[in-house]
Order: sequence, then C-alpha cells, then structure tokens
Amino acid sequence: MRRPAETTILAAPLPAVMAAGASPAALSPEERQRLHDFLRPADRQRSLAAHWLKRQALARMTKEAPTALRFRTDDRGKPHLCAEPGGLGIGFNISHAGDWVALAVSRGGAVGVDVEQSRPEALWNEVLPAISAPGDEALAGLWLWTAKEAVLKQRGSGFLGDPQGVGIRARHAAGFVADLPEGRLRGAWRAADAGHLLAVASESPCRWRICRDGAMLRQALAALV
Repeated sequence: MRRPAETTILAAPLPAVMAAGASPAALSPEERQRLHDFLRPADRQRSLAAHWLKRQALARMTKEAPTALRFRTDDRGKPHLCAEPGGLGIGFNISHAGDWVALAVSRGGAVGVDVEQSRPEALWNEVLPAISAPGDEALAGLWLWTAKEAVLKQRGSGFLGDPQGVGIRARHAAGFVADLPEGRLRGAWRAADAGHLLAVASESPCRWRICRDGAMLRQALAALV
C-alpha cells in the first residue's frame, strides 16, 4: 500500500550536522566553489551543513548517491531535483540562520521552510510595515516573518515575491493559514530552541524531527524513504 504523502522537517544545530558527518566531499563542484566564495567562516559552515543535509536526505529518498543528484533552477530561482529514477515529485527546501539548519522534504508537492533567530522586537517593528498585509493577524514579528517566508518559498519566490500579498492567520498555537490570491495554504511553527523558530508551509501533513545531536540526525536521515 502506498504511504500517504507527508512533509518531513529535519532541523539540527550546526554542531549536530557536523558531528553527523557533513563534508564538502558530498557536494557538487559548484556547491564547493560557493563555499569558498563566503568571506565569513560561519556563513561557509552554514551553507555546507544545509547543502550536505539536503543531499543526504534526497539520496535516501531516491536511492541515489549524494554526489549523483542533479538540480535545476526554474525561472524564479527555485531549485528542483532533476527527474532521475525515484526523484519525481519530491519537493524540498532548505534554510539556515544563527546556529540552526533546517530542511523540508516531501513527496506531496512543493514545500517551504524557514528558520530564524530571535531578535529584539524593536528590530521587527522596523521590518513589519514592509511585510504586513491587511489580512494579517496581530502576531509577534518573528512569527509573522517566518510564516511569510515559508509560504513565499513554497510558492517559489521567497521574499523576492510580495509579502503583503500573503495574509497570515494563526489556527492555534502551532499552526497558521496563509491567504493567497490563488487560495489558502496551511503551515506550522515549531521552536527549535529558546532562540530559534521554525516555520513550514506545505500541502501535506508534517512530521517534525528536531535533532539535538549527530546521532539523532543520523537516525532521522535513516528513517527517510
């Protein structure tokens, strides 16, 4: 029997990803070159962790070697897995901020994920006028930002799209509804730790895997099918 489509969100702090075996050897030559383009070591490590995690997860789901995976970018800049055996219909998205990296993968269509580091509310108050929409519920800046970015990434544009065209309403403490010109999209929040918040937007039910160490992350990757 075919399993129902679901979205898996893997999130881990950078030390956990590195302890799980993150290495530039699993990346493509282009991805390794981009690592060298970063001036700050912290940015280089976040990028390495995110792309290593992406390749490890998709390799599990497609039964391909991580280095054999190939990607294409659409006209909006959103990456897609090339249609090789086992790779049809898999949606994925990565995000990293502060000490955390997150990946969302799904056989049920496009997904968007965002992880953000907590910042003073005064900073969010400066940003909110540029992203707020008439349909938005009154939410803390961190919660509104992460929800909007996850939705816009699911739609394929990220914040190159119009955040004021997305209305966010909380369903309950962990979930939200995004009102879009073309319809509604559901999403959810989850705290990574006291200083980082995750948001995901997906058409399918979500399964969260918050991995605190390398062993937990390796187990979560092994469970992907």
